Amino acid sequence: MLGSKIKELRKERHLSQDRLAQMLNVSRPTLSRWERNEAVPDSDQLTRIANTFQVNVRYLIDDEMSYEDIGKNDSDIGNEEIVEQLVRINDNFAEELARRRDTIKRITLIILIIVFAVSMMFAILIVTNMHSPGDGFGKDTIIYYVSETR
Repeated sequence: MLGSKIKELRKERHLSQDRLAQMLNVSRPTLSRWERNEAVPDSDQLTRIANTFQVNVRYLIDDEMSYEDIGKNDSDIGNEEIVEQLVRINDNFAEELARRRDTIKRITLIILIIVFAVSMMFAILIVTNMHSPGDGFGKDTIIYYVSETR
C-alpha cells in the first residue's frame, strides 16, 4: 500500500518523520497518517514524494509494483490515472474507516448493555436485601431510621 511504501522509502534513506515532513512541506502528523494508511496525499504531494525519493509515481500507487520493478518501466503516468488511483485508494480508506466505526459502535453497545445488566442485578440485590426478614436492616429499619432523623 501507499503508506507502507512511503515508510519503507523513508527508512531506507534513514530519514525521520520530522525530517521527511519538512522536506515535503507537510506536518509530521500528516506524514504519519499517510504511513499508517489513514490518509492519502493529493496528486501534487504524491508527485513531491516521488521526486524526493527519486521514484516514479506509478511505484508509489501501484500495489503490485515492487521496489525492484522501478527501473523496468519508468514511463510516467498521466494525471488522470493518478487521480483514478487516488480515488480508489480513498474509497478503500473510507470503507475501512466505516468498518472500524461500525466495530466501535458494536463494542460500545455491548459494553453499555453489560453495564446496564450489572447495574440492574445490583439494584435487584439491594432491593431484595432490604426486604429480607430478620437481617436487622430491612424495610422497617429504614422507615424507623428516617422517622427518627426528622
